[in-house]
Amino acid sequence: MNVEYEQTLPLAIVGAGCRFAGANNLDEFWDEIRSRRCAIGELPLSHLDQSLYFDPRKGQLGKTYSRIGGVVPFDLLHADRILAPAKVLEAADSVHLSFLDVVAEAIERAGWE
Repeated sequence: MNVEYEQTLPLAIVGAGCRFAGANNLDEFWDEIRSRRCAIGELPLSHLDQSLYFDPRKGQLGKTYSRIGGVVPFDLLHADRILAPAKVLEAADSVHLSFLDVVAEAIERAGWE
């Protein structure tokens, strides 16, 4: 679909947050890019039980044939900056908490604390 706009509006990115393989925040991500480091490597056993999920034969249902990947850190959490009721935080899993933490990081970087 080709959409044409009558007017170009300015856009400002005022805050950002992230979690990537090898980078727990935006500063570490830029350091990784500048230093040309690669965060992709053999998956640690703590992340993927290879005896359950690995099969060297491509196409096996429920299995992966690769031991290589990037692990996003979901265990790093700054719970003190997540403004949510205790019941919400207790019920959330690590992926949801990580998402809330990244949102809080973006808000902090925007100066909206």
